[in-house]
Amino acid sequence: MAEKIKVSVIMVTYNQEKYINEAIRSVVLQKFDYPYEIIIGDDCSTDRTLEYSQKWQAKYPNLIRIIQRDKNIGIQRNYIDTYNQCRGEYIAICEGDDFWCSKHKLQRQVQYMDTHKDCNICFHRVINYYMTNNSKSLSNGKGTKIDSDINDLAKSNYITNLSVMYRRDAVNKLPEWLTEIASPDYVIHMLHASTGSIHYINKPMAVYRQHAKGIWGSNIKEKQLLISLNSRKYLIAHFSQDKTISQNLINTYTTIALTLLSHYLKIGESNKAISLKEDIISHNTSWNKSILEQKLQKHEMGIINSQKKTIYNLLKNCRILISKFIPVPRIKN
Repeated sequence: MAEKIKVSVIMVTYNQEKYINEAIRSVVLQKFDYPYEIIIGDDCSTDRTLEYSQKWQAKYPNLIRIIQRDKNIGIQRNYIDTYNQCRGEYIAICEGDDFWCSKHKLQRQVQYMDTHKDCNICFHRVINYYMTNNSKSLSNGKGTKIDSDINDLAKSNYITNLSVMYRRDAVNKLPEWLTEIASPDYVIHMLHASTGSIHYINKPMAVYRQHAKGIWGSNIKEKQLLISLNSRKYLIAHFSQDKTISQNLINTYTTIALTLLSHYLKIGESNKAISLKEDIISHNTSWNKSILEQKLQKHEMGIINSQKKTIYNLLKNCRILISKFIPVPRIKN
Protein backbone atom coordinates (compact mmCIF):
# COMPACT_ATOMS: atom_id res chain seq x y z
CA MET A 1 0.00 0.00 0.00
CA ALA A 2 1.38 3.40 -1.04
CA GLU A 3 2.21 5.90 1.68
CA LYS A 4 -0.19 8.78 2.11
CA ILE A 5 1.05 12.00 0.54
CA LYS A 6 1.60 14.70 3.16
CA VAL A 7 2.19 17.69 0.86
CA SER A 8 1.43 18.35 -2.80
CA VAL A 9 3.65 21.05 -4.28
CA ILE A 10 1.97 22.85 -7.19
CA MET A 11 4.33 24.11 -9.87
CA VAL A 12 2.52 25.71 -12.81
CA THR A 13 4.77 26.52 -15.75
CA TYR A 14 4.74 28.14 -19.16
CA ASN A 15 7.90 28.96 -21.13
CA GLN A 16 10.17 29.17 -18.09
CA GLU A 17 13.18 27.26 -19.38
CA LYS A 18 15.56 29.82 -17.80
CA TYR A 19 14.23 29.17 -14.31
CA ILE A 20 12.51 25.77 -14.13
CA ASN A 21 15.62 23.78 -13.16
CA GLU A 22 16.27 25.93 -10.10
CA ALA A 23 12.59 25.82 -9.10
CA ILE A 24 12.43 22.01 -9.23
CA ARG A 25 15.84 21.63 -7.57
CA SER A 26 14.77 23.74 -4.60
CA VAL A 27 11.77 21.48 -3.95
CA VAL A 28 13.61 18.21 -4.55
CA LEU A 29 16.24 19.18 -1.94
CA GLN A 30 13.73 19.54 0.90
CA LYS A 31 14.62 17.81 4.16
CA PHE A 32 11.20 16.42 4.97
CA ASP A 33 10.03 13.55 7.19
CA TYR A 34 6.96 12.65 5.12
CA PRO A 35 6.11 11.61 1.55
CA TYR A 36 5.40 14.53 -0.76
CA GLU A 37 4.81 15.10 -4.46
CA ILE A 38 5.64 17.77 -7.01
CA ILE A 39 2.88 18.30 -9.57
CA ILE A 40 4.15 20.22 -12.59
CA GLY A 41 1.30 21.64 -14.65
CA ASP A 42 2.92 22.65 -17.93
CA ASP A 43 0.63 24.80 -20.05
CA CYS A 44 1.92 23.62 -23.45
CA SER A 45 5.26 25.43 -23.27
CA THR A 46 6.93 26.12 -26.61
CA ASP A 47 10.47 26.25 -25.21
CA ARG A 48 12.44 23.57 -23.30
CA THR A 49 10.48 23.85 -20.03
CA LEU A 50 8.77 20.49 -20.48
CA GLU A 51 11.98 18.81 -21.60
CA TYR A 52 13.84 19.96 -18.49
CA SER A 53 10.92 18.93 -16.28
CA GLN A 54 10.90 15.46 -17.81
CA LYS A 55 14.62 15.06 -17.09
CA TRP A 56 13.92 15.76 -13.42
CA GLN A 57 10.99 13.35 -13.48
CA ALA A 58 13.20 10.60 -14.90
CA LYS A 59 15.58 11.16 -11.97
CA TYR A 60 12.79 11.31 -9.35
CA PRO A 61 9.90 9.26 -10.82
CA ASN A 62 8.22 8.66 -7.44
CA LEU A 63 8.34 12.33 -6.51
CA ILE A 64 7.42 14.24 -9.68
CA ARG A 65 4.20 14.11 -11.70
CA ILE A 66 3.82 16.13 -14.90
CA ILE A 67 0.48 17.26 -16.27
CA GLN A 68 1.11 17.94 -19.94
CA ARG A 69 -1.37 20.05 -21.91
CA ASP A 70 -2.16 19.41 -25.57
CA LYS A 71 -2.91 23.11 -25.97
CA ASN A 72 -2.49 26.29 -23.95
CA ILE A 73 -5.40 26.66 -21.51
CA GLY A 74 -4.25 29.76 -19.58
CA ILE A 75 -2.79 30.27 -16.12
CA GLN A 76 -6.12 30.12 -14.28
CA ARG A 77 -7.37 26.82 -15.73
CA ASN A 78 -3.91 25.33 -15.53
CA TYR A 79 -3.75 26.20 -11.83
CA ILE A 80 -7.28 24.99 -11.06
CA ASP A 81 -6.75 21.65 -12.79
CA THR A 82 -3.38 21.14 -11.12
CA TYR A 83 -4.89 22.03 -7.72
CA ASN A 84 -7.74 19.56 -8.22
CA GLN A 85 -5.25 16.76 -8.86
CA CYS A 86 -3.37 17.28 -5.58
CA ARG A 87 -3.41 14.25 -3.27
CA GLY A 88 -1.68 15.72 -0.24
CA GLU A 89 -3.05 16.72 3.13
CA TYR A 90 -1.45 20.11 2.50
CA ILE A 91 -0.71 22.14 -0.63
CA ALA A 92 2.40 24.30 -1.16
CA ILE A 93 3.22 26.54 -4.13
CA CYS A 94 6.40 27.02 -6.15
CA GLU A 95 5.79 28.52 -9.56
CA GLY A 96 8.21 27.72 -12.35
CA ASP A 97 10.13 30.99 -12.21
CA ASP A 98 10.55 31.15 -8.41
CA PHE A 99 12.47 28.95 -5.96
CA TRP A 100 12.75 28.04 -2.29
CA CYS A 101 15.91 28.96 -0.38
CA SER A 102 15.42 26.87 2.77
CA LYS A 103 15.58 23.09 2.74
CA HIS A 104 13.45 23.06 5.90
CA LYS A 105 10.51 25.06 4.51
CA LEU A 106 8.03 22.17 4.23
CA GLN A 107 9.06 20.68 7.55
CA ARG A 108 8.56 23.95 9.46
CA GLN A 109 5.17 24.67 7.95
CA VAL A 110 3.81 21.14 8.32
CA GLN A 111 5.04 20.92 11.90
CA TYR A 112 3.02 24.01 12.79
CA MET A 113 -0.14 23.00 10.92
CA ASP A 114 -0.09 19.45 12.28
CA THR A 115 -0.20 20.84 15.82
CA HIS A 116 -2.71 23.63 15.08
CA LYS A 117 -5.73 22.02 13.44
CA ASP A 118 -7.59 25.35 13.29
CA CYS A 119 -4.94 26.79 10.94
CA ASN A 120 -5.79 26.64 7.23
CA ILE A 121 -2.96 28.83 5.93
CA CYS A 122 0.68 29.03 6.98
CA PHE A 123 2.94 31.50 5.15
CA HIS A 124 6.36 33.04 5.63
CA ARG A 125 8.59 35.90 4.63
CA VAL A 126 10.11 35.88 1.13
CA ILE A 127 12.97 37.62 -0.64
CA ASN A 128 11.77 39.74 -3.56
CA TYR A 129 14.39 39.56 -6.30
CA TYR A 130 14.05 42.40 -8.83
CA MET A 131 15.91 41.03 -11.83
CA THR A 132 15.92 44.26 -13.86
CA ASN A 133 18.44 45.90 -11.49
CA ASN A 134 19.55 42.98 -9.25
CA SER A 135 18.09 44.60 -6.11
CA LYS A 136 16.31 42.69 -3.33
CA SER A 137 13.82 43.37 -0.58
CA LEU A 138 12.02 41.43 2.13
CA SER A 139 8.26 40.95 2.26
CA ASN A 140 6.19 41.43 5.42
CA GLY A 141 7.60 44.07 7.72
CA LYS A 142 7.26 44.47 11.49
CA GLY A 143 3.52 45.10 11.31
CA THR A 144 2.69 41.59 10.08
CA LYS A 145 0.65 39.68 12.63
CA ILE A 146 1.91 36.24 13.66
CA ASP A 147 -1.69 35.02 13.81
CA SER A 148 -4.48 36.57 11.78
CA ASP A 149 -7.80 35.74 10.15
CA ILE A 150 -9.95 36.39 7.10
CA ASN A 151 -10.99 39.87 8.24
CA ASP A 152 -7.33 40.92 8.36
CA LEU A 153 -6.80 39.41 4.93
CA ALA A 154 -9.88 41.17 3.55
CA LYS A 155 -8.21 44.50 4.39
CA SER A 156 -4.99 43.74 2.48
CA ASN A 157 -3.19 40.85 0.83
CA TYR A 158 -0.07 40.30 2.93
CA ILE A 159 0.55 36.72 1.74
CA THR A 160 3.06 36.05 -1.04
CA ASN A 161 1.75 33.10 -3.04
CA LEU A 162 5.17 31.43 -3.12
CA SER A 163 5.24 31.19 0.67
CA VAL A 164 1.83 29.69 1.33
CA MET A 165 0.80 26.28 2.61
CA TYR A 166 -2.91 25.42 2.53
CA ARG A 167 -4.87 22.76 4.37
CA ARG A 168 -6.22 20.77 1.42
CA ASP A 169 -9.67 19.89 2.77
CA ALA A 170 -10.46 23.56 3.52
CA VAL A 171 -11.37 23.99 -0.16
CA ASN A 172 -12.16 20.72 -1.89
CA LYS A 173 -12.72 22.28 -5.30
CA LEU A 174 -11.89 25.73 -6.59
CA PRO A 175 -14.86 27.67 -8.04
CA GLU A 176 -15.28 27.99 -11.81
CA TRP A 177 -15.51 31.79 -11.59
CA LEU A 178 -11.82 31.81 -10.67
CA THR A 179 -11.10 31.62 -14.41
CA GLU A 180 -12.39 35.19 -14.72
CA ILE A 181 -9.59 36.54 -12.51
CA ALA A 182 -6.19 37.25 -14.09
CA SER A 183 -4.21 36.66 -10.89
CA PRO A 184 -6.23 34.35 -8.61
CA ASP A 185 -3.74 34.01 -5.73
CA TYR A 186 -5.48 36.42 -3.36
CA VAL A 187 -8.90 34.90 -3.99
CA ILE A 188 -7.57 31.42 -3.20
CA HIS A 189 -6.06 32.73 0.04
CA MET A 190 -9.44 34.18 1.01
CA LEU A 191 -11.33 30.97 0.24
CA HIS A 192 -9.02 28.94 2.48
CA ALA A 193 -9.10 31.56 5.24
CA SER A 194 -12.91 31.48 5.35
CA THR A 195 -12.92 28.39 7.60
CA GLY A 196 -9.66 28.67 9.53
CA SER A 197 -6.89 30.86 10.90
CA ILE A 198 -3.68 32.17 9.29
CA HIS A 199 -0.17 31.80 10.74
CA TYR A 200 2.98 33.71 9.78
CA ILE A 201 6.56 32.43 10.13
CA ASN A 202 8.96 35.36 10.32
CA LYS A 203 11.71 33.70 8.32
CA PRO A 204 12.56 34.14 4.60
CA MET A 205 12.41 30.70 2.99
CA ALA A 206 11.79 31.45 -0.69
CA VAL A 207 12.82 33.81 -3.49
CA TYR A 208 10.18 35.54 -5.61
CA ARG A 209 11.55 36.64 -8.96
CA GLN A 210 10.08 39.88 -10.26
CA HIS A 211 10.84 40.35 -13.95
CA ALA A 212 9.36 42.10 -16.97
CA LYS A 213 7.26 39.11 -18.04
CA GLY A 214 5.49 38.77 -14.69
CA ILE A 215 2.12 40.41 -14.00
CA TRP A 216 3.43 42.26 -10.95
CA GLY A 217 6.92 42.75 -12.35
CA SER A 218 5.77 45.16 -15.04
CA ASN A 219 5.14 48.86 -14.52
CA ILE A 220 1.68 48.90 -16.06
CA LYS A 221 -0.16 50.64 -13.25
CA GLU A 222 -3.66 50.45 -14.75
CA LYS A 223 -3.38 46.72 -15.44
CA GLN A 224 -2.27 45.92 -11.90
CA LEU A 225 -5.00 48.03 -10.29
CA LEU A 226 -7.72 46.54 -12.53
CA ILE A 227 -6.62 43.01 -11.59
CA SER A 228 -6.85 43.92 -7.90
CA LEU A 229 -10.29 45.48 -8.35
CA ASN A 230 -11.65 42.55 -10.33
CA SER A 231 -10.62 39.97 -7.74
CA ARG A 232 -12.26 41.98 -4.98
CA LYS A 233 -15.48 42.36 -6.97
CA TYR A 234 -15.83 38.59 -7.09
CA LEU A 235 -14.92 38.25 -3.42
CA ILE A 236 -17.45 40.91 -2.38
CA ALA A 237 -20.15 38.91 -4.16
CA HIS A 238 -18.92 35.60 -2.72
CA PHE A 239 -18.87 36.88 0.87
CA SER A 240 -21.97 39.07 0.56
CA GLN A 241 -23.71 37.25 3.43
CA ASP A 242 -20.96 38.19 5.89
CA LYS A 243 -21.26 41.94 6.52
CA THR A 244 -17.87 42.33 8.22
CA ILE A 245 -15.85 40.53 5.55
CA SER A 246 -17.73 42.17 2.67
CA GLN A 247 -17.37 45.66 4.18
CA ASN A 248 -13.63 45.18 4.69
CA LEU A 249 -13.39 44.10 1.06
CA ILE A 250 -15.44 47.11 -0.07
CA ASN A 251 -13.18 49.46 1.88
CA THR A 252 -10.09 48.02 0.24
CA TYR A 253 -11.78 47.99 -3.16
CA THR A 254 -12.58 51.69 -2.72
CA THR A 255 -9.01 52.62 -1.81
CA ILE A 256 -7.68 50.83 -4.89
CA ALA A 257 -10.39 52.37 -7.07
CA LEU A 258 -9.57 55.90 -5.85
CA THR A 259 -5.93 55.32 -6.78
CA LEU A 260 -6.98 54.22 -10.27
CA LEU A 261 -9.43 57.12 -10.56
CA SER A 262 -6.66 59.59 -9.70
CA HIS A 263 -4.51 57.95 -12.38
CA TYR A 264 -7.26 58.25 -15.02
CA LEU A 265 -7.82 61.91 -14.22
CA LYS A 266 -4.10 62.68 -14.49
CA ILE A 267 -3.75 61.07 -17.93
CA GLY A 268 -7.03 62.49 -19.27
CA GLU A 269 -9.02 59.24 -19.52
CA SER A 270 -12.34 61.00 -18.81
CA ASN A 271 -14.64 58.19 -20.00
CA LYS A 272 -12.88 55.61 -17.84
CA ALA A 273 -12.96 58.05 -14.92
CA ILE A 274 -16.73 58.57 -15.26
CA SER A 275 -17.37 54.82 -15.38
CA LEU A 276 -15.15 54.18 -12.37
CA LYS A 277 -16.85 56.94 -10.36
CA GLU A 278 -20.20 55.24 -10.93
CA ASP A 279 -18.72 51.91 -9.87
CA ILE A 280 -17.28 53.38 -6.66
CA ILE A 281 -20.62 54.93 -5.71
CA SER A 282 -22.43 51.65 -6.43
CA HIS A 283 -20.22 49.90 -3.87
CA ASN A 284 -20.54 52.73 -1.33
CA THR A 285 -24.32 53.24 -1.26
CA SER A 286 -24.18 56.14 1.21
CA TRP A 287 -21.95 58.17 -1.11
CA ASN A 288 -22.93 60.72 -3.77
CA LYS A 289 -20.77 62.61 -6.28
CA SER A 290 -19.92 65.32 -3.77
CA ILE A 291 -18.75 62.84 -1.13
CA LEU A 292 -16.74 60.98 -3.75
CA GLU A 293 -14.88 64.19 -4.70
CA GLN A 294 -14.08 64.84 -1.03
CA LYS A 295 -12.82 61.28 -0.56
CA LEU A 296 -10.71 61.54 -3.72
CA GLN A 297 -9.07 64.78 -2.56
CA LYS A 298 -8.29 63.28 0.82
CA HIS A 299 -6.90 60.15 -0.84
CA GLU A 300 -4.65 62.19 -3.14
CA MET A 301 -3.36 64.26 -0.22
CA GLY A 302 -2.42 61.03 1.53
CA ILE A 303 -0.43 59.93 -1.52
CA ILE A 304 1.35 63.30 -1.74
CA ASN A 305 2.23 63.27 1.97
CA SER A 306 3.60 59.76 1.60
CA GLN A 307 5.77 60.83 -1.31
CA LYS A 308 7.15 63.76 0.73
CA LYS A 309 8.75 61.50 3.35
CA THR A 310 12.25 62.48 2.23
CA ILE A 311 14.25 60.68 4.93
CA TYR A 312 12.25 57.49 4.49
CA ASN A 313 12.74 57.56 0.71
CA LEU A 314 16.45 58.27 1.11
CA LEU A 315 16.89 55.28 3.42
CA LYS A 316 14.85 53.14 1.05
CA ASN A 317 17.09 54.08 -1.88
CA CYS A 318 20.17 53.27 0.21
CA ARG A 319 18.75 49.84 1.06
CA ILE A 320 18.05 49.21 -2.63
CA LEU A 321 21.62 50.12 -3.55
CA ILE A 322 23.18 47.94 -0.84
CA SER A 323 20.92 44.99 -1.70
CA LYS A 324 22.41 44.81 -5.21
CA PHE A 325 25.66 43.54 -3.70
CA ILE A 326 24.00 40.88 -1.51
CA PRO A 327 23.84 37.48 -3.21
CA VAL A 328 20.51 35.68 -3.57
CA PRO A 329 20.44 32.73 -1.12
CA ARG A 330 20.12 29.22 -2.54
CA ILE A 331 19.87 25.76 -1.04
CA LYS A 332 23.22 23.99 -0.96
CA ASN A 333 23.45 20.33 -1.97
